[in-house]
Amino acid sequence: MIAGKVFKMALKNGMDESLCRDLTDALDRTRSVALFQTASLVRDRVFGREIHCMATVGPILPCKLKPHCRYCSFWRMPVLDEDAVVDGVRIMEQRGMKRVLLVGGACTEGYDREMTDIVKAVKKRTTLDLELNIGASLSQETVKRLKDTGVAGITASLETVNRGVFMQAKPGDCFERRKRFLEICDREGFEVRSVVMAGCGESEEDRIHHLVYLRGIKNLRYLMISRFTPQPRSPWGGLPGCSSLDWARTIALARLILPHVHIVMGGGTRTEDLSLWYPTGGGNQVFGMGTMSGGSPMKHPSELAIPVNERVSVVDRLPVVGPLMEAFGCRISFEDRMPDETGERIRKGYLGN
Repeated sequence: MIAGKVFKMALKNGMDESLCRDLTDALDRTRSVALFQTASLVRDRVFGREIHCMATVGPILPCKLKPHCRYCSFWRMPVLDEDAVVDGVRIMEQRGMKRVLLVGGACTEGYDREMTDIVKAVKKRTTLDLELNIGASLSQETVKRLKDTGVAGITASLETVNRGVFMQAKPGDCFERRKRFLEICDREGFEVRSVVMAGCGESEEDRIHHLVYLRGIKNLRYLMISRFTPQPRSPWGGLPGCSSLDWARTIALARLILPHVHIVMGGGTRTEDLSLWYPTGGGNQVFGMGTMSGGSPMKHPSELAIPVNERVSVVDRLPVVGPLMEAFGCRISFEDRMPDETGERIRKGYLGN
């Protein structure tokens, strides 16, 4: 009975915080399968079985937060020069991609000039839709200029709405600055991508509160569910990561609270995690290509490496991602399609299963 009520509420406008708490009480950790099944039904009704595939390129800028986030080693990664960024995007475009997320580190003093220059260089030589993810490193004026330049989306995230947990995990960052940045990007009309990081010390109640807060971001289009995975050489390297169950329940709750938003795999995950992400309500977007530098090992033997220069390659994960998604009755598309206001997906001639 509760599953049917949840299904109807989620399709109508997403679950509110009160109903979501009742649901997690009724469907505790021992009854998570019912939660996953309901979330998957909602996803199929709203988005169908077509999976949008896009790409990432980075790091495009260094992380200058001090002190560094206690779980992260992104700041150690070699930064791509402008030519490598542009050439990497061009290769992805030649291989069918239509949208790319440019990822870089954060800087509290701002990356307004640097980000503007990179966007101009990429747009001069490619036609892909661009998204940017460099933390809260842009002024409101630059956000407006980038919108006029044709940037499609910006990642603006809190990771957690528990301010105490945020400051413990990210002592060099600013919770209030990130929250203001999220609201600025929404007001300026960007397609907003945000992040919930599961397992960093917050409770399931915190995650629900975070998801309900994000319902107020009217232009939220993508939500990445990251899996807290402290890196070996980070201060928190010895801490346990997020459990599979906590990550999966967060995906399912995100689907029920935000039914018309793409629920995407975030940091701390691997390609094989698609096999858990999709049956728990994740969808309908995957990252099928990325960049690799510095001789990093391939994560899967079926992935393809296309050289950009002597130290940077584009990694094509579609030989792995495609068969995994086909096993669930899905098909990969480079077109990003959004559901309409009634919750039915915008498709002509393709209904899925």
